Amino acid sequence: MPRMKYSLLLIILVALAVYGFKFTKTKTIVGFHHPESVWQYKNFIYVSNVGRYEKDDGFITKLDRYGHIIEYKYIDGLKSPKGIYAYDNRLYIADVNRICVADLKKENKKSCTTVKNAKFLNDLVVKDGEVYVTDTLKDCIFKMGKDGKVSVFFSQSGLSPNGIVFSQKLNAFIVVSFNKPVINIVSSNGKLIKSVKVKKFDGFDGIFIDKNSIYLSDYRKGLIIKTTFNMKHFDIIKHFQANVADIYIKDNTIFVPLISRNRLDLIKVDR
Repeated sequence: MPRMKYSLLLIILVALAVYGFKFTKTKTIVGFHHPESVWQYKNFIYVSNVGRYEKDDGFITKLDRYGHIIEYKYIDGLKSPKGIYAYDNRLYIADVNRICVADLKKENKKSCTTVKNAKFLNDLVVKDGEVYVTDTLKDCIFKMGKDGKVSVFFSQSGLSPNGIVFSQKLNAFIVVSFNKPVINIVSSNGKLIKSVKVKKFDGFDGIFIDKNSIYLSDYRKGLIIKTTFNMKHFDIIKHFQANVADIYIKDNTIFVPLISRNRLDLIKVDR
């Protein structure tokens, strides 16, 4: 075998050994209006569209599980929706200064709660029926209880929180900072456990836990990054020539909203 071909084969084999999977197929869905977040619930995919910035014309698009658009403006009348999260037949939406909840069993049935003093609600997660939502400009995480009352759950100067998930393994929230490459572990009672700074990246947008791995998106550099719960090694698994927003993973598929390209990529992974 020629030396060049042998070297290339060796590189591929090493990459597979490091990452543990390879990309097999990519499906691209176009026509969105600044897609920011995506969530698959049951047999449907939901995508938040920011719309025109500061024009209050955002909406949620509904697709089937194959990526075919069913209803372009499935949930309308939003401002500039970003993070979304489906739970108990409801879609929770971070919408600038409101937490909106749409009943997925009833058409056009949504309610919104205005969060006092909120500036830029970005991502959210639901735990035990309570909503935790990041405010990137306010440097805090708000909590909306089952009674609909909202309070500050965690706050720290310079936090710039964006993506948020809850880890059963850690029994804590993992929150990434947008303006700096920092991962924060926050306890279930709102105390900072630790912060991890990752020097080679710019700042994070999305975060998602899939089995024993944690996936991050670096918005400005257009990267998808993989790490483990010890957060000692960070591997770049995909580089886009575009801004990568809030990623989602299900059934060996990575859902990647490319907000500046108005498209959603569904990348099939062979583990």
